[in-house]
Amino acid sequence: MKVKKEYPDIPPEKANGKVFKGNDNKLYVAKRNNKGIPVWEVIKKKKTPEEYYKQFPTYVKSNHNYIGLLKHFTELARKLKPYKISVVVIPWNKYYPMTEIDDWFSDTKIKNNYILYSENKLFWDARRPEECMHIYHDIDDKLLSIVNTEIKNIFPDRTNGITSRNDALKIYFSKKKNIPIDVDKIIYSIDFTFDKTTNLPSAPIIDKINTYLHKIGYVDSYDMLIQNGSLNVYCNINFNRIAEFKRAIKSIKTANILPKIKKISYTVLDD
Repeated sequence: MKVKKEYPDIPPEKANGKVFKGNDNKLYVAKRNNKGIPVWEVIKKKKTPEEYYKQFPTYVKSNHNYIGLLKHFTELARKLKPYKISVVVIPWNKYYPMTEIDDWFSDTKIKNNYILYSENKLFWDARRPEECMHIYHDIDDKLLSIVNTEIKNIFPDRTNGITSRNDALKIYFSKKKNIPIDVDKIIYSIDFTFDKTTNLPSAPIIDKINTYLHKIGYVDSYDMLIQNGSLNVYCNINFNRIAEFKRAIKSIKTANILPKIKKISYTVLDD
C-alpha cells in the first residue's frame, strides 16, 4: 500500500502509543480501522480542550469539576477594572495551544497589571498532582492588597492570593482548611532532550518530574507538547533546598522514565 506523503515517515504499527508530526507539520496518532489495521489519523481541531486531547493516547480524565470556575474570572475582571488591572482568560483555539502564552504576549499591548490564564491551561492544571490552578500575574506592589482581597472573596478557602512576584497565583479546585504557604523560591529553566522522533503531550512526564520535586518545589510552567524530542520546563524550587534539587535532577536522568530522557540541562532565571 502506498503511504501518503503527508503522513509521518514511520509506519503506524510502530508508533507505540506516540504522537508523530507528519510531513505536512500536522500531528498524527496511530489507530486501528474497522479491519483492525493500524492507520494514521490526523489530530483535528476541536471546540474544547477536552475534545481535542481525547484524541491523544495519553488522555486522562480529571477528577475535578472545573469548567464552571472560569465564570469567576469574569467577576474578578469586573471587580479589578476600576484599578486598571486586566484579567484575561485566553479562549480555546485562539492560538496554537502549545505556544498560546507567548503568542498572547506578542499580540497584546498589556505589559503589566494583569492576571492571565487560559482554557487550555485549566485543562492541564486539573490533572496536576497539586490540584490547583497556576495563574500568571504581574501586579504593582501598591495594588496587591486590593487584588488579594478580591481574589479571596471570589475564591474563599481556596487561595492565599498572590504571595510573591515569582510564584504563580494558586487557586485550589476544592476548599481547604489549611492552604499551604509558599516559601522563597528560585526559578529554574530546565531543558529535557529525548529522541528526536518524540512528539507527545508532556503532562505525563511533568507528573513524574513533580514526584521527584515533592517537598522541595514544583513545576510552575512547561511546554504542553514534547516537540522533536525537546521539552522546556520552569520550576520553582525552595531557596533552602537547592542541593536536593540538583540530586533530584540526577535521579530523574537515570530513572526508568518513558520516553527515555537523553539529556537534562538547567539554568537559574531568578536568584
